Formats: sequence, structure tokens, C-alpha cells
Amino acid sequence: MTFKICVSIPVRDIKKIHEDADKAKYEGADLIELRFDFLNSISFKDVRDAAKIVRSEGLPSIFTLRSKREGGFFPETKEAERANIILEALNHFDFVDIELETRNKLLGRIIKTAMNHGVKTIISKHNFKRTPKVEEILKVLRKERKLNAYICKYVSMARNLRDNLTVLEACLKFSGRKILFCAGELGIFSRVITPIYGSEWTYASLNEHTAPGQLNLQNMRNLASLFSSMSSNCLH
Repeated sequence: MTFKICVSIPVRDIKKIHEDADKAKYEGADLIELRFDFLNSISFKDVRDAAKIVRSEGLPSIFTLRSKREGGFFPETKEAERANIILEALNHFDFVDIELETRNKLLGRIIKTAMNHGVKTIISKHNFKRTPKVEEILKVLRKERKLNAYICKYVSMARNLRDNLTVLEACLKFSGRKILFCAGELGIFSRVITPIYGSEWTYASLNEHTAPGQLNLQNMRNLASLFSSMSSNCLH
């Protein structure tokens, strides 16, 4: 069983990416996500320079420009600009994370271009208000799959511990590549356990969290080792 951890790095200074990416690799990250929505302004050169730095570490890279609507910082009023920046990122990154709520025409253009470039798309949906019922989560994941997502992603907010089980059940029921977990302090369990039951990877931080309930890389690696060992013992 492979348990992958993606380190999410908030990009505030392009020059600091090398330091953070190097630390992530040293501490055992399997992938690196660069959250460009933390930058006040973004140029195509920023995208190219950042990608070059991450490639030098030899780890798969994810480009993310999260909108405010889905828990990020990029203005919702600049949807066309966001799409153009993502289109530039397709030339430099291994994965791009695109929100399901992106305008249909722009979303379709990004997905088509990504496929032409051989870039893997993560189509994502974030619900920071609650965790819906299993069938509602599956409905969203099926919609993402229909749009030719390489990985279908759904993140919800845990309001109680039972929400972790809801997300876990959805993870087990959905066939195909997916990333599922609950955000928030009460969702930490799902962050650790869903990769054991089919989620492609989980997310961790280095020095600064990019989402509520996110663990740092060292803690996540320790918990991953513990839960993976427990799971293997139960299966045998």
C-alpha cells in the first residue's frame, strides 16, 4: 500500500520556494503543491520560475490558484485572468487543480488544453460549511469524472466526528482516482485514513497551514506510518 503526502506551500515570495521545496523533499514529501493565490500579484514569469525551482527537486508538482469562493485568496471577479494564468501553468506543472465551479467555458478550455499538453487535472470542490450526505458527495465526484478529471477531489468541513465516516464511505464507494477528506480540527482523522482506503494522497504543511485542520509534514508522516501499520495488521 502506498501512502502519499503532498506538501502544500503558500507562495508569498518566489525566491523562498527553493528553501521550502528542499525542506519538503528532505522531510519525505511525495508531491509539492504551490498555492499561488497567496501572492498579491502573479505574472507568467512567476509561474515559470516557480515551476523550474520545484522541478529541480525531482518531485511531482501541482499548480493551484484557489479562489476566495473555495477557501483561497484569488478574487472571484478575476475569473478570466485566473484561467489565463492556469493555462500558462499547463506548460510547466505536472498537475493543475481546477475548481469545478469555474465558469463552464473556461473550465472546458482548461481541461481540453491540459489533455493536449499531457498535464493531469485535479477537478476540485470545497464545501467549508458542512459535510453533506454520501450520495451528494458522489454526485459531485461523478460530475468531475464526466468532465474528464484525472483526479476527482472533494473536501468538506467536519462539524462532528461522524463526518469523517461519511467521507470515508464516499471514498470507498467512488470508483476512480479521487482525493477526499474533511477539513477542520474534527476532520484530522479523515486526512490520515482516506489514503489507506483509496484517496490518491493527503495534504500536509511545512510552516504555514493552507487549510483548516492541516497537519505539518512530520506529524502526518508519523501518523501515516502508524495507521498504515495498523491497517496491514488488521488485513492479515
